[in-house]
This record gives sequence, C-alpha cells and structure tokens, in this order.
Amino acid sequence: MSPRPMRWFLGLALGLAIGSLGCKKVYTYDFGAPTLVPTSMPMRDAIPLEYGDLVGVAPGAAPGWSLLFFQRADKSIVALYVNAQQGIIAEKLVEIPRR
Repeated sequence: MSPRPMRWFLGLALGLAIGSLGCKKVYTYDFGAPTLVPTSMPMRDAIPLEYGDLVGVAPGAAPGWSLLFFQRADKSIVALYVNAQQGIIAEKLVEIPRR
C-alpha cells in the first residue's frame, strides 16, 4: 500500500474518532400527561371581568398571536390567546389554580 492512501485512511480514522468524542446525548424531558385541561371561552367578543387584572403578556407561537395572563381575586391565573391584528379571541383558555 502506498503512503498516500494510508495517510488518507489514518486521517479519516482520526477524524471520526475525534468527532465521536465530541458527541453527547441530547437530553429530553418527559413532562408527562397534561394536568391542565383547556376550557371553552364563555364569550368570543370580550374578555370577562371576572378573569381579573391583566398581569402579563407573552408572544404566541404563531405570528400576530399573544398569550394574555390574568390574575383572579383568589390569585389563580387565566391564560388565553388573542390576535389583535385580526380581532380574534381564541376559543380555548387555561385556568391555573394557585395553592
């Protein structure tokens, strides 16, 4: 075997060995079954006053959507999506109890 293919093979073997040492397993977390069940919005043209004060806003996963967080008098949280660009209140909401 001539020296040129031998060097190429050794270089490839060394590259694969170093490359495999740099790999590590990607950690995935299992959140388990959902514990909060989405409920239907009682109205779609307004946000009920009993949801309390608006305490937070986060960007939604889709463009134009925002996730609004309201705090009730008992400190529980109500979260719902709103698209202000199109004037849409999402059909479902999530109530997060506080203990």
